[in-house]
Amino acid sequence: MIFFRFASAFALLLLAGAAQADELTGTLKKIKETGAITLGYRDASIPFSYLDENNKPIGFAMDICARIVDAVKRELKDDKIRTKYIAVTSSTRIPLIANGTVDLECGSTTNNAERAKQAAFTNAHFLSESKYVTKKSSNIRSIADLRGKTVVGTAGTTNIKQANERNTAENMGMTILFAKDHAEAFLMVETDRAAAFIMDDVLLAGFVANAKDPSLYVISSDAFSKAEPYGIMLPKNDPAFKKVVDAATSAVLKTDGVSLYKKWFESPIPPKNINLNLPLSPALRQAFENPTDSPEPSISGLGTGSYGYTLLLGLKLTLLISLIAASLALALGSVAGVMRTLPSPLARRISAAYVEFFRNIPLLVQLFIWYFVLPELLPKGLGMWLKHLPDGNFYTAAIGLGFFMSARVAEQLKAAIDAMPRGQKMAATALGLTTVQAYRHVLLPLAYRIVFPPLTSELLNTVKNSSVALTIGVAELTQSARNINDVTFQTFQVFTAATAIYLVLNISVTYVMRFIEREVAIPGFIAGK
Repeated sequence: MIFFRFASAFALLLLAGAAQADELTGTLKKIKETGAITLGYRDASIPFSYLDENNKPIGFAMDICARIVDAVKRELKDDKIRTKYIAVTSSTRIPLIANGTVDLECGSTTNNAERAKQAAFTNAHFLSESKYVTKKSSNIRSIADLRGKTVVGTAGTTNIKQANERNTAENMGMTILFAKDHAEAFLMVETDRAAAFIMDDVLLAGFVANAKDPSLYVISSDAFSKAEPYGIMLPKNDPAFKKVVDAATSAVLKTDGVSLYKKWFESPIPPKNINLNLPLSPALRQAFENPTDSPEPSISGLGTGSYGYTLLLGLKLTLLISLIAASLALALGSVAGVMRTLPSPLARRISAAYVEFFRNIPLLVQLFIWYFVLPELLPKGLGMWLKHLPDGNFYTAAIGLGFFMSARVAEQLKAAIDAMPRGQKMAATALGLTTVQAYRHVLLPLAYRIVFPPLTSELLNTVKNSSVALTIGVAELTQSARNINDVTFQTFQVFTAATAIYLVLNISVTYVMRFIEREVAIPGFIAGK
């Protein structure tokens, strides 16, 4: 009898557990089934979400997310749920939330109406204004003083949109650069590449506090925007999960919001034990006492023109970078390729060193060396001239890409010259031609015709590699697509359009080059002639 009672009770527990599992939907169901909840973190959004000395995500927002994770465990009655971490950026955070890769984005994301179309937000945990940091030596004391200056913002942020709109509305003539993250943007100010970095005031305070010499910098008093709310981002149209998250954030903000704020904003924080010394504002204290997930008004537009016009401007820069880089690569690659086949051992060693240097260092690293390191190695006057050169990032991208591709052209030209029958060289010598004359009149004309097919591939690679220019603030086609995506959050549509443009561009290049290839083909060396 006791056995049957035990069995019946056990069966009822199983049925109750199954019923609970069946009731779960959306994110809660996924967390229950996978046994894990995924948090998106930022690596440099001090003090909200950043990495400590052990590369562990910490911060004010991370503490709030930890409380949310505890609430989810209680809701699911499962203490064994693991916490997974995925690094996100300004550009990837919304797509990763929208496609379900990340369950909670714990950072410094502004809650506005445009973003609310793609993701949901929980109660605001901070209020910030869009300001700028600059060096005291620049004597920039107001937004008006930025007229005609080069400024930088982080791609994917509302700050850069606000700067674009102000720039257009007041015809300020600012040159606005795009950095891939906050750290790179601050570096541009630190190295005098930009006069100001436009970002949320609290994040700017973190960068200044962590600078080598904080006394060199000043954060503006005037702002590009009124106070805007930060919120933890979560998947849209998931009311069950949002209910749990809202209840958790409401509880932590009401009971521990002030103490957590003091921990991260008014006390020394790791890893350097800096203190931001930002007192709790009355408005934020009220937000803690009365939590709300209300968004700010929509921020739209890129400043000028339509989205199609923005893509066309990006395409124009892509074409210009590619053409300059291809021309430079052909010229430098030809010199290096010829030197690799000369009788002189010294010439061969010099050209081999050139090729190995530019071929074996990643293009991204090379662009950073050209853009950030080279001006610091030159005499101060020349270095400052380079830093303040109009469109300096554009020319850096084109020249850096040209040097990178020239190493590949050199190897192909060398292979073409080596592949030619020895009789060609011997005949040139027998005719009394000098080495220069032999290369000019005999070897190079034939070598270029032989090497034309692989040169076509290199031209296509140049077009594709031009997208790396976005890392130093060039708004080429890929960056233009990212800028539009940051405004519309229509990732699929925007990048499908960019993909189609790249495809049409490269197919057009291929057909043109194939036509020329057939015209210059040498029988026996290239098929099809």
